[in-house]
Amino acid sequence: MKFDPYALGRVVMRLLWALPPLPIPRALVNVIVGNDMTPMKVRWLVLTLYGVRSRSWIISERCFFGGHDITIGHDSGLNLGVWFDNAATITIGDRVRFGPQVQLITSNHPLGGPDKRCAEPCVPAPIVIEDGVWITAGVIIGPGVTVGKGSVVAMGSVVTKDLPPHGYYAGSPAKLVKRFDDAPDEAETAVAG
Repeated sequence: MKFDPYALGRVVMRLLWALPPLPIPRALVNVIVGNDMTPMKVRWLVLTLYGVRSRSWIISERCFFGGHDITIGHDSGLNLGVWFDNAATITIGDRVRFGPQVQLITSNHPLGGPDKRCAEPCVPAPIVIEDGVWITAGVIIGPGVTVGKGSVVAMGSVVTKDLPPHGYYAGSPAKLVKRFDDAPDEAETAVAG
């Protein structure tokens, strides 16, 4: 039998995920996770104990976690200052990369009357980032959005609606600039799977 050096890590990860989230204050989590001196694997451990389900330890400093209802897939990475408001669930697929200063905002206020345009209460909606996506620097992703697999969102874009798979999107609001020629044909993928 061949020795698997990662087997112990997977067992530890599953054991930690089985624990209920510890009552760690959000401010303390963000001080530890956001600190430049905290090693990435320690960030991963603190977030896991907080309740974030991450299969990747690539978490740069200065990230902000507004809650723990976040799932991060295998080999995904968070660059400097990624911000999760986390009023609703955030799901990040495998092999996803975030540039610096990306914001994932899962809630919005409804439009109110002339006396108070920002009505109460906030309306939360989940965000889903599918496998193989690259969210470049400074992108803002709004509530209720799904970014389709294999997509790229250009620097500084604002995503307010779902983005279909395998496209390059840019602008405010983000619009399709081009569809990738190397995207697999969905019909062939369904037959092969």
